Amino acid sequence: MLSKTVFTLAFLLVCSTSLAHGTDRYCRSWQPGTNCLPGAAFSVDNVHQIHETTASEGPPFYDASWHEREPILAYVAGCFCSSDEKYLLFTRWRDSDYALANTASLLSMADPERSYTRVLIVSDMIIAGTMSGHLQFWDLMEEKLLFEQAVGNGEVTAILLHPTGGWLVVAIANTYLYRVDLDMQTVTEVNLLGNEDQVLEAMAFSDEGHLLAAAGGGTVAIWESGSWAAWEPQPIPSGMVGLLRFTDNDRSLLVSSGGTVDRWSLSDRSLSYGQQLQPYAGRRECAITVGDISVDGSLLTTGDVCGQYRAWDLAADAEMYIPQLHERFEGFPVEVLEFRPDGRVLFMGNYGGFGYLIIHQPE
Repeated sequence: MLSKTVFTLAFLLVCSTSLAHGTDRYCRSWQPGTNCLPGAAFSVDNVHQIHETTASEGPPFYDASWHEREPILAYVAGCFCSSDEKYLLFTRWRDSDYALANTASLLSMADPERSYTRVLIVSDMIIAGTMSGHLQFWDLMEEKLLFEQAVGNGEVTAILLHPTGGWLVVAIANTYLYRVDLDMQTVTEVNLLGNEDQVLEAMAFSDEGHLLAAAGGGTVAIWESGSWAAWEPQPIPSGMVGLLRFTDNDRSLLVSSGGTVDRWSLSDRSLSYGQQLQPYAGRRECAITVGDISVDGSLLTTGDVCGQYRAWDLAADAEMYIPQLHERFEGFPVEVLEFRPDGRVLFMGNYGGFGYLIIHQPE
């Protein structure tokens, strides 16, 4: 227990120091006369101005979730030690100058029975999934555990909020799906009609929440979330599925399989293959682990097992050459890549630490 406490205190000190002094270490040294404030939201038109505000070496980062309105980020991080335990933390900033408003807060010491796997901020509550198939509900403002709810038998591998905000789906061991009603605090197992054996390696709701897509195990499938009736599943190339996102006003679906990204079309309750996004010449084809789309829908960012960060123009369906991203190569698998809801900050986390990217704005 003492060694865990020492690690925790050291970790928090590293986080708070790195965030507080990120301006001196990265912004001003990168280009004189610049600032560290988040500028415009990311898009294809300005991504060439991408700029790292702060970064830190540290333990592995496995998952993260932004608050919908406030500059608050919750995340799951591992340990410097050989243990597989994962910790639940969060940080908050002042948006006026992007300085740290308080030190990083550790919500709970991890233990073998409650080691964390996934995290999601809903309103002012943090919902965390555990290795034992439970959800923990934390009050974000008071930093205290409200209650814990058993969902299934196995690791929580995904937590996905429905766009209405009233309920979410939870995947257990990439195999079983449950619906959790946030108001009633009830758990119901979902019978995925027509494709019960779908591997839930990646999941996504459509913008309106009428459709749920899932990919893994060599197939991609879609269900209607009201009845859970299934569309005909389609085969995809074998390999890790790290990206699954509806786009183009739910008329298409982006699916990564291995190191490629494919666009699929949705029409008349059917899913059909469209085309592969064109990679930039000379890039290593490594399995994509994560991805996120800019608020305006023009830009896709991805990370992969080789530690590459990549930008894609979704109008041209092609990768862009961005020197700051192409030259950034740490060799650690990218585990988290998520835009803040306003699109102005991009958080990236991997097995070797974390960083924040913004669009550079001259003073």
